[in-house]
Amino acid sequence: MQKRMRSFLVVAMLMLMLIATVNAQVTTSSIAGKVTAQKEPIIGATVVAIHEASGTRYGAITNVDGRFTMQGMRAGGPYKVEVSYVGYSTAVFNKINLQLGETYQLDIQLKESSELLDVSNLIGKKSMGM
Repeated sequence: MQKRMRSFLVVAMLMLMLIATVNAQVTTSSIAGKVTAQKEPIIGATVVAIHEASGTRYGAITNVDGRFTMQGMRAGGPYKVEVSYVGYSTAVFNKINLQLGETYQLDIQLKESSELLDVSNLIGKKSMGM
């Protein structure tokens, strides 16, 4: 009798664990990574992911380690990801597809921007009333 009761309890526990697992399905994806320049982390870089089919935008800012995470994103794609920071060229990644329940790893190395702001032109125009 006790052996039957134990067997019943073990089966009941297994059924409850199976039901809890089935109900806890993941329906989203995420993107995570690290932004660096010259092997140093970039703090405060802006990361924007756009789900091109729907136009939905997701955003993140890098932390002190240069890391970012965007969670709760639609699975599939394609996504366009843009990473920007003042003084560096914007990095653009196209045709990224996310798998259900998985984190897409995107590590980025930014390059210094070759564009320089000519302050003397701005001062000259301002003094001329432009």
